[in-house]
Amino acid sequence: MAIRTPLQKILQKILAFSLRRAHHLRMRWKNILIGCSAACLGIVPALAAVSQEPSANTKTATVMIAIFDKNGDFTGWGTGFYVDERILVTNKHIINGGQYYRIYATGDDDIVNLECFRNLTRSDVKLNLDDDVAYMRASLTCEHGKMYFANEDPKAGDSVGVLGFPNKGSLKESMHQSQTKGTVTGPDDVTPWIRTSAFVDFGNSGGPVVKDDKVVGVVVAKGVDDNGNFVSGLFIPVSQIVRGLEYANNSTFGYTPQSEQSNPAYQQPERSGPMTDADCSLLLGEGGRAADNGDCKCLPGFQRSANGLMCVRTASASSASSSLAPRSSESEVGSSLSSSYSSRSSASRSLRSSIKPLTGIQMRTCERVRRQFFGESLKRVNERLQKRLGFGC
Repeated sequence: MAIRTPLQKILQKILAFSLRRAHHLRMRWKNILIGCSAACLGIVPALAAVSQEPSANTKTATVMIAIFDKNGDFTGWGTGFYVDERILVTNKHIINGGQYYRIYATGDDDIVNLECFRNLTRSDVKLNLDDDVAYMRASLTCEHGKMYFANEDPKAGDSVGVLGFPNKGSLKESMHQSQTKGTVTGPDDVTPWIRTSAFVDFGNSGGPVVKDDKVVGVVVAKGVDDNGNFVSGLFIPVSQIVRGLEYANNSTFGYTPQSEQSNPAYQQPERSGPMTDADCSLLLGEGGRAADNGDCKCLPGFQRSANGLMCVRTASASSASSSLAPRSSESEVGSSLSSSYSSRSSASRSLRSSIKPLTGIQMRTCERVRRQFFGESLKRVNERLQKRLGFGC
């Protein structure tokens, strides 16, 4: 046996540690369960200490999603939750697990109500382009809850609860909704998601992660060790859910922003001092600014919406302030859409000159984009549209 110098021994230890670390990371990726198939549809979190039990609204807002293949055969299930009267959130891998879906309501007894359901196809689905989140349009004939989004992502140490329909060995038993509790343990070191000590299992993918009865995330996966034992639950934070929903929403999909909903689960937090520009912008939209009396007002060129909840542009306003670019009026949509683009920035014009004429769907998309984005924000959205869909506004 060759005699090793102290330096060689140190180098050998470093090499051995690096190999063990690389193996650990490979196993972490291997043990992150994401997709759903006939044998695995859904995954969800659990265990910790939530500050309160979920309300009846939260329970009835959480529904079971049955998945069927192209032949109409049942292949499994997942979980979803309503965020307005007919729009619910779930996982993209739930959608990818089948071709047809049936949304079942949850009864007052926390059991799936087999008498109240809605059949859907993929035409009723919008996808989050950046993460494993999907949005479904499903109107139920029976009453159900509507959950409200939290204003920020949860932090490490926060108590959270999870609702859903995990696999309990048989479909009949799994139709009993489960509520589990846990704490947020921080961002995952392998995926872009957030970890929780809450237990997760098959069947709960797409279920809500809640804090103080408001949504802070959607369950996406679980991590296990080499022996298949549970390590941590993984969920996508609320900021990503909302961002994707606002981007995917349009007049035909029909999601109502939660600030405009009549939702008994939502109560505006009490403020202890005068409103700031940031507060008013968040509350009333981009046209909201702080008033001298400590309340909020609308900028020149904006006025209160009919329900008083937003600052919307006036029909005659060509510009609102030096920080806001002008937008074209509603009458310029259609044949005059191209001329309305002349008010956009030079960056937008140069991007448009390199693409083909817009289709009807693209025109409607651009009209919505131009309503919501201006200046640098519009430029970034155009770059994203060009990259992903091959056109810009």
